[in-house]
Amino acid sequence: MAILVCGGAGKYGLLVENSVGGLVQGLRSIANKENIDIIEKFDYNQYNLKAMETFYNCIK
Repeated sequence: MAILVCGGAGKYGLLVENSVGGLVQGLRSIANKENIDIIEKFDYNQYNLKAMETFYNCIK
């Protein structure tokens, strides 16, 4: 069983059962492009900018 997770509403990845079978099923799901229209590309630059902004706001 694979569940969409991360970043709210599962837009960045899959959560799979903690087993070899769960991992295999999750990898097959990605390879077969199942739910691929739901998963978004993670924008690490935007994430880092927001993280730094939050950090600097805390130390002001």
